[in-house]
Amino acid sequence: MVVTHPKTGEQLSVGIDLITVPRLRETLQAYQNAEFDFLVLPLAHPRYERTFDNVHNAEQARSKLASSALGRDKSAHGVGSAGGSVTAQHMGVIRDEPFTRSDMELSSGEWMSSVIGKVSPWICLDSIHDRVRKNAEKAFFQEVAFAAHLSLRAVVVEATLGGASSGIANMGRCINAALHKHPALQIWLRIPVKVADDVARASLRNGDTWEMWNAIRCMCDSHPNLYVAMELGGEMPSVASMARWAAEPFRLVFLSTSAFQMNKHGYPVLIKQHQTSLRILFKYRPHLALCHKLPAGLERLNKGYRFYVEYLAHFFGKSERSAVEQFREPYNDFLMAPTGESCTRGASQLLLNSCVEAQTYETFESDPAKYDKYSEALRKCLSARKRGQMKTVILVMGAGRGALVRLVLAAAADTSMPVQIYAAEQNAHACAALHDAFTASTDQHDVIVVHCARGYRAWRPDAKADVILCEMLGSFGDNELAPECIDAIARDHLKPDGVCIPSKVSSFVAPLASAKLYNEVCAFGNRARADFESPYIVSIHRGMIVAPEEECFVFELPGASSGPTSASPGSNASNERYRSLTFSISESNNLHGFAGYFDAVLYKDVTLSTRPGAAGTDGLVSWFPYFIPISEPVYMARGGECVLDIWRKTDDTRVWYEWCVVSPAHLALHNPDGRSSAIPLL
Repeated sequence: MVVTHPKTGEQLSVGIDLITVPRLRETLQAYQNAEFDFLVLPLAHPRYERTFDNVHNAEQARSKLASSALGRDKSAHGVGSAGGSVTAQHMGVIRDEPFTRSDMELSSGEWMSSVIGKVSPWICLDSIHDRVRKNAEKAFFQEVAFAAHLSLRAVVVEATLGGASSGIANMGRCINAALHKHPALQIWLRIPVKVADDVARASLRNGDTWEMWNAIRCMCDSHPNLYVAMELGGEMPSVASMARWAAEPFRLVFLSTSAFQMNKHGYPVLIKQHQTSLRILFKYRPHLALCHKLPAGLERLNKGYRFYVEYLAHFFGKSERSAVEQFREPYNDFLMAPTGESCTRGASQLLLNSCVEAQTYETFESDPAKYDKYSEALRKCLSARKRGQMKTVILVMGAGRGALVRLVLAAAADTSMPVQIYAAEQNAHACAALHDAFTASTDQHDVIVVHCARGYRAWRPDAKADVILCEMLGSFGDNELAPECIDAIARDHLKPDGVCIPSKVSSFVAPLASAKLYNEVCAFGNRARADFESPYIVSIHRGMIVAPEEECFVFELPGASSGPTSASPGSNASNERYRSLTFSISESNNLHGFAGYFDAVLYKDVTLSTRPGAAGTDGLVSWFPYFIPISEPVYMARGGECVLDIWRKTDDTRVWYEWCVVSPAHLALHNPDGRSSAIPLL
């Protein structure tokens, strides 16, 4: 059954996991009538254990028969002895019949849309016995090849719970080989998110099923067609562990009937903890497949499983997304280059100049949370200034299409403070919009539009400013060069009692686990070095922050303290920074990079933050997180530490970041001397 959300229109596909299917057409029709959308079924009968070494035995038997016949022949001629009669009993049983049903039982469309295959449960790829293991490998590749022949969307392989001693490496090798042999087929590795403690302690590394998934995923080099099919049973892991599973690439959730309990009316409802987990998983639009037996009472009813489907449809319909989640959805896990950054992509170079598109301006302007904060800061700033005959001069740097200018005019009207506004903008197209919107001036307020064709640092205003207003913070707080631009203007054009909004900006960094984003970077250019040495802007969806963020670079902007900036004219050395950050790891995971955020003090107690959960983040959509990738995933053990060294470097023409993971593994320095990405100083 494809369940459609009544408000958002999102869809949820619900299927059922079957042990065996003797009559496929009738079974499919029956479960479709019971509102199921697809079947997860074995590709061969689960009890049909083929023995492929019969062919080898047959060849040996034929050889012995031939030798015996030759011996008898020689004996008849007085040449040999009459030893060892070999008969047909030496011949192994050779099975020439098909190992499973015909592909014509369903149409190609039905195979693709209504069936997900399962590899036979008796196939033991991790056996320590050579003969069993080799036989299992042949059966495994036979069934996977049949799934590829049917053009199934995926085939499910059940992971055998065990550690390294059980031969998990061979399972990873076989899965890796199958992925490369059948590039159009996805493999979904079925793993329970939680097993009984005695099983976990006896057979799993750190007692954690995630470790098994991670081992196989690493053996397959994070192949883009390898997914996890997580199984939710009666036992659930911790909230942190469940968040880690949710960040993994999964397409299917097996939902056991043991995850339900009967309400007072005799209908199945999810256990409270499972409801919380499923709400999280719904954000990633997985397929759901019911598995295991019905409880006593329901199994005698024709609608037994249908009660579960109806409940899931009801539960899914009650799940809702916030306005911010709905806004970010089209951008989820989509890597974007930061505005103004120059990024080397192999032999070519991409320069993102000041020509921001109209659609981008619309995105920035549709952020009431941000502008409410700026409006509050402006009102407090203007209210604190002495009223006199002179107009308050406000320089708006990066005026865009006029959103901040309108805020200044509104704040001036509310506080009865006459203002003179210099609206400075690099983008010629945005300047046209500014001229169109603010050509008229009044006795109280003037708006002067300035096109900074050579960049903000080269601009020399006609008057000294009381307030420098800027929203060019970027996702990392300083990656749009607000410190450099404000320094250049404030040095000679900010009054001694003038202020900057914002007055302080602090960047923050947190370790990130996201196989999705790592694969997205890999897909850019076959793992080109430049792609991993270039930061990105991204709405992180399928990822997990592994440890709390740490403060990185801090910039006190002019106006926060008395006196001009310490940098000499023409110098940018004061804006270089270096930090070594240490993070404590509470749950084992893989490091794929770092997420960047910022805090900004706009004016006194008015603050803005993009950090998750921090004050001032509710409803903020202008700045997606900064993503700083690393060249290869690094395993981080529970209780260990992750150490990042990061630099902000400058010269006369550029600003760039360099970074290096120091622990738990020492990686190469990324982006030395800004060889792959840098921000031009205009």
